Amino acid sequence: MYEYIGKLRNIKIQGPETFLPTLAIKIATAGAMILGLHNKRYFTTSAQVLPEARAFTDKPEGFDALCEMVMSGYLSEPKQIMNVCENFWKGLLSWSAKNGYVIKCSNDIPFI
Repeated sequence: MYEYIGKLRNIKIQGPETFLPTLAIKIATAGAMILGLHNKRYFTTSAQVLPEARAFTDKPEGFDALCEMVMSGYLSEPKQIMNVCENFWKGLLSWSAKNGYVIKCSNDIPFI
């Protein structure tokens, strides 16, 4: 996830924005996998990963909005994609800390 957020911020600085839709899908899917591990649940099919992950009650702020954006296919506004992904990242950091998980972040690169 850390690498995906780094790519997101790199795109914000220097582009190209054409990769943002793919990146949003990757971030949503990785987030769902984290939630699956946390909830000790398997997903029934890859097509159901996002809807099933949204059904979990304990999830980071911003996850539902990210999934809704990805599942709707509304991935044509670069600023919206960046904002939704950043919001999920902030939510993931808070959620992780609340649940006792440690996300090791570099002090050299301002990711928090």
